[in-house]
Amino acid sequence: MESYVSSSNGDSTSTGEIEIDNAVTSAVALAASFLQHIANPPRPVYQRVSVERDRAAANERLMKDYFDPVEPRYNEASFRCRLRMSSRLFLRIAQDLEREKPYFQQRCDARGRMRFTSIQKCTSALRILGYGNATNKR
Repeated sequence: MESYVSSSNGDSTSTGEIEIDNAVTSAVALAASFLQHIANPPRPVYQRVSVERDRAAANERLMKDYFDPVEPRYNEASFRCRLRMSSRLFLRIAQDLEREKPYFQQRCDARGRMRFTSIQKCTSALRILGYGNATNKR
């Protein structure tokens, strides 16, 4: 037999109904938290390894080695041998690529540091095209 509890306002509720209400409320809360977890699962935070490259010094070396107006380290024949074109043609291609393609424009990265210059990017791209492989293989 069920026992009835009388409340102060005159309603009578069984103990079994209270337990069922509590169980349903608990199940609904558990289901809601599960659905929230499924909708927005916690994602692990990974830290990337940053390789520090001295881009400015590399650009200075490249410019001094090949494009120094007074005394370049390598002459025109050396440039033609390495990049398979004259330096004037290379500079024209680099300027056209920088003007037309956003990839070849020098911009800042997410940390606010300057990326590689357009001449560095063009040199790398043309070496890969000329030799058929990446230049940084070890």
